[in-house]
Amino acid sequence: MFHKNFIYISYFIFIINALIIPLNDSFIQKYFYSSLNYFSYSNETITWDNFTKTDSLKDGFAACIESDIFYRINKVYNYTPATVIAQMDKKESKYILQTDNLLQHEYYHFKITEIVTNRLSKKLSKNHFINTEKAQLFIDYYYDTLRLMQKQYDFETNHNRNSEKQKEWEAKIDLELDSEI
Repeated sequence: MFHKNFIYISYFIFIINALIIPLNDSFIQKYFYSSLNYFSYSNETITWDNFTKTDSLKDGFAACIESDIFYRINKVYNYTPATVIAQMDKKESKYILQTDNLLQHEYYHFKITEIVTNRLSKKLSKNHFINTEKAQLFIDYYYDTLRLMQKQYDFETNHNRNSEKQKEWEAKIDLELDSEI
């Protein structure tokens, strides 16, 4: 009797794993874990409704998006060492002034976050069965990469004041995102 129950339980566990494991954690997190305060990157553009109105911002900016790489290191199984997703914090993304150009500039900050998140995801997916410390090193490296790329974007576009550079960055960003589809 014990042997028969053990076989049924093993079979049940196998079926559950077969159903769950193919669902990438980022899929689960993106569609079921996101709270109302966060907006996950998708092909949909952001709107001013994804931002919070404020009276002032640091450094005299008219808007500021707070987007980042959200992650969870997988400790139970190593299907992928970590789940990563690009999200914006709607509560911390703020604006004083609303213009189409300004929204476009902020949206490209979000797209940069998605690019770096995709790079990190690819790196992690090529490194199955690494320990949590090594996964954290990858994540830290790509966090630094994200910060540098965001600063370079703002510097070269002069925070959207240099329209020629803005268009160059938009083309470069769109090209990389389109190549990942």
